Amino acid sequence: MGEEARGSGIQPGATGLPEQGRRFAYAPAPESREIVRLRERYDLFVDGRWVEPKAGRTFTTIDPATEEPLAEVAEAGEEDVDLAVRAAAEAYETRWRDLPGKERAKYLFRIARALQERSREFAVLETLNNGKPIKESRDVDVPLAAAHFFYHAGWADKLEYAFPGRRPRPLGVAAQIVPWNFPLLMCAWKLAPALATGNTAVLKPASTTPLTALLLAEVIEEAELPPGVVNVVTGPGGRTGEYLARHPGVAKVAFTGSTAVGKVLRRALAGSGKRLTLELGGKAANIVFEDAPIDQAIEGIVNGIFFNQGEVCCAGSRLFVQESVADLVTEKLKARLATLRVGDPLDKNTDVGAINNRGQLEKIRELVRSGVEEGAEIYQPPCELPERGFWFPPTLFTNVSMSHRIAREEIFGPVLSILTFRTPAEAVEKANNTEYGLSAGVWTEKGSRILWMAERVKAGVVWGEHVQPVRPVRTLRRVQGERLRARGRPPRPRGLPRSRGREAVSERLPVRRTAKLFIGGAFPRSESGRSYEVLAPDGRLLAHAARASRKDLRDAVRAARAAQPGWAGLTAYHRGQILYRVAELMEGRRGQFEAELADAGSRDPRREVEVAIDRWVWYAGWADKFAQVLGGTNPVAGPYFNFTVPEPMGVVGIVAPREDPLLGLVSRLAPAIVSGNAAVALASEPAPLPAVSLAEVLATSDVPPGAVNILTGLTAELVPWLAGHMDVNAIDVTGVPADLLAQVDELATENMKRIVRAPDADPFSERAESPYEITVLTEFKTVWHPIGA
Repeated sequence: MGEEARGSGIQPGATGLPEQGRRFAYAPAPESREIVRLRERYDLFVDGRWVEPKAGRTFTTIDPATEEPLAEVAEAGEEDVDLAVRAAAEAYETRWRDLPGKERAKYLFRIARALQERSREFAVLETLNNGKPIKESRDVDVPLAAAHFFYHAGWADKLEYAFPGRRPRPLGVAAQIVPWNFPLLMCAWKLAPALATGNTAVLKPASTTPLTALLLAEVIEEAELPPGVVNVVTGPGGRTGEYLARHPGVAKVAFTGSTAVGKVLRRALAGSGKRLTLELGGKAANIVFEDAPIDQAIEGIVNGIFFNQGEVCCAGSRLFVQESVADLVTEKLKARLATLRVGDPLDKNTDVGAINNRGQLEKIRELVRSGVEEGAEIYQPPCELPERGFWFPPTLFTNVSMSHRIAREEIFGPVLSILTFRTPAEAVEKANNTEYGLSAGVWTEKGSRILWMAERVKAGVVWGEHVQPVRPVRTLRRVQGERLRARGRPPRPRGLPRSRGREAVSERLPVRRTAKLFIGGAFPRSESGRSYEVLAPDGRLLAHAARASRKDLRDAVRAARAAQPGWAGLTAYHRGQILYRVAELMEGRRGQFEAELADAGSRDPRREVEVAIDRWVWYAGWADKFAQVLGGTNPVAGPYFNFTVPEPMGVVGIVAPREDPLLGLVSRLAPAIVSGNAAVALASEPAPLPAVSLAEVLATSDVPPGAVNILTGLTAELVPWLAGHMDVNAIDVTGVPADLLAQVDELATENMKRIVRAPDADPFSERAESPYEITVLTEFKTVWHPIGA
């Protein structure tokens, strides 16, 4: 497009001119479409099988950027829809409804994992079929789709907490009808909660964007979801969608799309007794006050309307600017629009891709013409559009009246209308002058004004934006790099065959295992150089374990203190993913853990490993939910807004119980770290080897170095040092012998450590698995904020 260079990755054009005065252009950065293996024809996915449509009809789906055909897709008729609903109903009754929540969760976790593993394939296919820029598919749509499956998998066995006082029950067969603007993400939005709660589904993607839904069906098939739990039928909404919504076997209809179609659906289902969820149009308002950080507001405004070509129900298509800064905001917006790159959606530099379909393009054009005819002033930056495909340039209107169609009707395209206001009250009046109430944004540096506006603007979601410096959070890549530097040369993977000498030997002296400490992501020997014998109940020598010294414990606390801010700084979703990864790795080493527990005399090695893995999964599911259960707003008397925010305590000391050495440790460690605490754990003295193997799992997972440290040694030596350490904020005494408890209580008084213990000594009990075990190692901050204009 010929813009001057504004960032990295820009190459000088080969103009032959001297360096001074050259124009710079973005070099093409195309994503390969070869990552996608398109079928020539896609059938329907019904009852776990791919089946041809009964009537034999198909339709062609195309690439909106080029108008080239991508594939032939089956069109489901009334008989096909009936078969899909019947399959879903049978699966609901016989395979899914009564399946335990934790088992349903495992299927959803599988789907989430597959989406992550095949993310590039999904992103390219989404861009090919939808027209959105690849960087949006790659960085937003696919990761969020995986996140939804992961999030709702975590709720599948926790529904009693989501609906306190009520016993939740599934409805039956859910008809899921999704639009073309976020084809994959909307599938996840619809399917994940339905499946987590025990419903089965018949999914109908939009006829212009069916391909990622069909690829998702492949993932569902590979995840071995029971047949009929999810069925995918394709075809036009006016026929296939109507057959599905009206089918008597459907208990719930969830529809996202246009307001007009939503009204038709509601009338059609009136009196049927079916549950109906509608997510329809929007005409969101962005409100910019004169004290707003203008440059940041410009970026927010541009993202709000030009993201996904404006094909977003909550797109900020109306911009209200305080009169004193209206000219400044308008000029900055025009300058910013000139830098947007419109073109090939598969190019990683593209900002605005193709409109999804010809009908939508014509609607945008017609509304823009009406804006010009009604007297608004149009601005479009210089922009060379491709000759083929459905394209519309970024557009803004000034001199817009509230009576103009472009200010009242949903455009669903890259078109922004700018209006002005003088007072906050006027801004509220104008923002509320619409039939829509989906979302709004407020830009100001006054937090009290944000709350005042949020109270009065009639919108379901209000984004309040004011900017302040924040401490950067360590990225996962940086955390991994730090781990590698801390560990030096990576250890040889377990289980690989060792090289043998030239002569075969019939007997050999086994290499005896010496278990090391786990501190800061590395495996050092004890600073003291001492170890102790680990014996089986029958007296066999199993290994030598490091005998941690006081200095080793200080090193572990120091590592935990350094790692805790970065661990807490990760998003809750990210922490949950990492804990789920720990469960995955333990699953892969199940045999090793069972053997170690059997040697240690475990009462049920197989069950202990199984429950320990499930416990990681259970608490991983709480990572991004416990704040919802435990935090929130509080009623107060006075002009204040009051809310409670849970925060991690810091460094937690954990003493694992002597019995059930793996499950006992996991049951105390998982709830301690899920909220962002770091931990220093003391392994079971008589049976430390499962804890050392757990440390090896943690070292190969994405848990940051130092977030968890595990020491082996003599309990009577280590517990008093841990209880008296001034940099430990809390201590879990579940595994502390009774004769040491009084000493722990006295030593913990010096820095007022919180002392906690398991509610039940048996880690196999139901009480050992509770979100309230997270609460006991969580601080609660109450925030008061004045309300006023």
